[in-house]
Amino acid sequence: MTEYFILTKQNNNVCNDEHNQMICLKNKVYILPKNNINYYIEYGLFEKNLIEWCKQFCKKDQNMLDIGAHSGTYTIALADYCNKVYAFEPQQMTYYSLCGSVVLSNIKNAICLNVGLGTTEQVGKQKLNIISVDGGGSSHIDGIAGIYRVVVAAGIIFLPR
Repeated sequence: MTEYFILTKQNNNVCNDEHNQMICLKNKVYILPKNNINYYIEYGLFEKNLIEWCKQFCKKDQNMLDIGAHSGTYTIALADYCNKVYAFEPQQMTYYSLCGSVVLSNIKNAICLNVGLGTTEQVGKQKLNIISVDGGGSSHIDGIAGIYRVVVAAGIIFLPR
């Protein structure tokens, strides 16, 4: 089972009231797999350069599809640059992480969907084989299985509104 931690950048927008054991997060917040914590500490987000590169394709009048959204790093980082973000994540615990990141980041234009995307031949209920310990890399190919619903599409796609 994947364990998670909360990554946020502490700044003036974060209130910290340790006396009452409260921390208020008012910036971008990522709930990420704990097994990768050392990487995040040393280098920051996975694919941060690719996320920065994607910003050039974002437009406030376009929608973005984040397919296989995992914990939502693209969704969280790019939501401010798009009209809406549709984030698809079939793995249930990873989907919960995605939803938590969206809520804690106060993102209002992201729609999270607990479904996988694939070909028209795959539409319906499929086995989801969880391959990696961080909740990503899941497949409908043999392995540890759960059930997920498949809808058709692929990749990060920017669409007109």
